Amino acid sequence: MSTGKNTVFIVILAFILYYFKNIFEDDLPPVVEGFFLPEFRSVAELFRNQVENHKEKGGNFAVYYKGELVIDLWGGYADRDSHQRWKNDTLATLFSTTKGVAAILAAKLVDKGHLDYRELVSHYWPGFESNGKQNVTVEMLLSHQAGLSYMDEKLTLNDVVSDPEMLRKTLGNERPKWPPGTGFAYHGITFGFYIDQLLQLADPQKRRVDKLLIEEIAKPFNLELYIGLPKCEVYRTARFELVTVTKYVAKLIFTPSLWKRLWIFLRYPDSIATKGTRVMTDPITNDPARRCVPLSSFNGHGNARSLAKLYGILANGGEDEGKTLMSLETIRTLFSPIISGHTLDLGEYEVLGRGLAEYHNTEGGICYGHPGYGGQMGFSDVKENIGMAYLTNDLSVYGVGNDPKFLALQRQFYKALEQYKK
Repeated sequence: MSTGKNTVFIVILAFILYYFKNIFEDDLPPVVEGFFLPEFRSVAELFRNQVENHKEKGGNFAVYYKGELVIDLWGGYADRDSHQRWKNDTLATLFSTTKGVAAILAAKLVDKGHLDYRELVSHYWPGFESNGKQNVTVEMLLSHQAGLSYMDEKLTLNDVVSDPEMLRKTLGNERPKWPPGTGFAYHGITFGFYIDQLLQLADPQKRRVDKLLIEEIAKPFNLELYIGLPKCEVYRTARFELVTVTKYVAKLIFTPSLWKRLWIFLRYPDSIATKGTRVMTDPITNDPARRCVPLSSFNGHGNARSLAKLYGILANGGEDEGKTLMSLETIRTLFSPIISGHTLDLGEYEVLGRGLAEYHNTEGGICYGHPGYGGQMGFSDVKENIGMAYLTNDLSVYGVGNDPKFLALQRQFYKALEQYKK
């Protein structure tokens, strides 16, 4: 009985602390800027209202439609402590939305003939096949079927740059936690450790993932997207605040969809889901040195305009101003689901492809993209030729493309689009 009373007390206390903090927190003057076609004014007004009502404290929303930038909005603050406003050139942390960028980079190598989705990972990475990984294919690794969602040996972010050879050996020695190909669970942190090594080894020039992205995609298509931020660009980054326990519990009261996740994390410390969050020994912070480490699990940076353009190019057939990102055949393969069902970690139904997931937009249409921690999202809507992205440093408890702020903007965009097409 006492345990139950304590739990209720903690929940109530968290609720009070969270909402009283919001009441007494200094309100900075609302700042909203950007561009939009007149037909999408209602979307811009909604975004402005979100900033003015303090629902959005710092964010960026952009949409490409049939190859044209129709919305590019930013507002709030990149750093509230220093009163640094969100600007046109502010770079946000993509978190797991970076995985979608890495998946597109992998597709680029496939399109160039350097990588084959159906080939064994060990074909490119000798030694990977040890300890039960001999049947793992490239597409199995990309679609979270490899059984490597957590590790027996802990890693640090610094391992990526301090000793790449030792990191590769450590990864190669890992044993799958379930028979590869028999099920899937989110490789939230390990995804980048494995995929980044694979892409580097498959590349004829053996370029690291940060250089690969810049040279193969970002520079040719004028995109401000990075996996591992150049040191000279750190000053432009938005400072984020991680979701605190207080905030999570306060939101949890009114969000039944989160109850199951919290229950698993608290009740089952040895579960696949819980162990998947404990791969690294060092915490995620705003440390500038950390931002510079190339890891596609969560350490991408960019703006919504560039992310929307990238997905827009894919949605528009792979062409942009006379340049080809990849063939239509490769795009169709990238957007083709290869596994669906309930995950082994949280038991939630998902449809996954080769690094991207299938989603339904607010109108029920099928889209392909990847969400990120705190509310980030980027996706392609092939039917409507749309690339859409939302990035924020006002991190929320919604991390699967379901942030209410983003969903509201998305819904209003599609509503305005129907009028625009008429």
